Amino acid sequence: MQFPTTVEAWNFYQDLMRQKAGITPRSFEWYPYDSIGNVENIRALMGDKADTLLDVAGEGPVLDIGAADGDLSFLLESVGMSTNAIDNPMTNYNGMLGIRAMKEHRGSSMEIFEMDLDDRFEMPERQYPLAFCLGLIYHLKNPLYTLETLAKHVRYAVFSTRVVFGGADLPALAYLLDGSEMNNDDSNHWIFSTAGFKKALKKSKWEVLEYMSLAVGDSGDQRDFCFVKSVFGLGNIELLSGWHEYVPAGWRWTEKSFSFRFQPRPAGMVRIYLFLPQQILSALGPVTVTAQLNGKDAGRMLMQRAGESVFRIPLEAQSEPAVVTMQLDKATVPGEMDLRELGLIVSSVEFE
Repeated sequence: MQFPTTVEAWNFYQDLMRQKAGITPRSFEWYPYDSIGNVENIRALMGDKADTLLDVAGEGPVLDIGAADGDLSFLLESVGMSTNAIDNPMTNYNGMLGIRAMKEHRGSSMEIFEMDLDDRFEMPERQYPLAFCLGLIYHLKNPLYTLETLAKHVRYAVFSTRVVFGGADLPALAYLLDGSEMNNDDSNHWIFSTAGFKKALKKSKWEVLEYMSLAVGDSGDQRDFCFVKSVFGLGNIELLSGWHEYVPAGWRWTEKSFSFRFQPRPAGMVRIYLFLPQQILSALGPVTVTAQLNGKDAGRMLMQRAGESVFRIPLEAQSEPAVVTMQLDKATVPGEMDLRELGLIVSSVEFE
């Protein structure tokens, strides 16, 4: 099984158009834009890693967010993926009549969910291995809320959004549109620069693995595509010992000693963002943190002030998974401030 090639996607699209034409009578018009054409862009984004999307998806289900008539979902289903589709009937081109009609026509097992992503929404599954959210983010009133909520429930995702044309060299910007500024469409809200979109992803707990900017003809339309991994709750590392459950913001308390494992990485740096709360500093005084990488000394840091500090560990190229063990010289005794032993807060672990 492989991710569809451009030719396979085109052939499927042609067959789907014939099926749509044959569904008569009907009381609605089909979504007029080509969703399946994004397969070419996804393959360009992923390069020779495109087929790893199927490995990531596993047994699914795969989530298609802003599914329109479900064309992409039906394509993915045709290559063996289990799919769920989400859209909002209030903003969907035909009130989601199209996707439901095609599901019935094809005898599809795809599950369809009606959801307003600009409201407080709940995901239909506890966890999805992979999601596609293409051409939707600039239509959202609250993109950061949506992106972070998805990060809580989706392991990997492919996102695309319209960004400021030629804005790769601009700083991290987000601009609020009115209806007259882009296609006279009142559903267009936030447009980012490339740096702004990347920062929005980072603030929403996503790690960018692949990124591509694409100018669409001479229209002044630029689309940025990315393949990302959720790091919500420190999801980019394997937590071993010494961790408490994550809080809604995604960070975690540690015990006096804690450890994690990460997959092979090229040479670079691991940055561990530590936060010393004022109540811990007041109760215990300055805290000394030491680290080991695969059992070898990896540095020491004294935290004398409340707030965030970054512990940096240089990395040689890793061909095998590596383990970081961190030790504090002190922590609270269970029952004094909390029923748990509390050391520090880790907000994120990043690699460069």
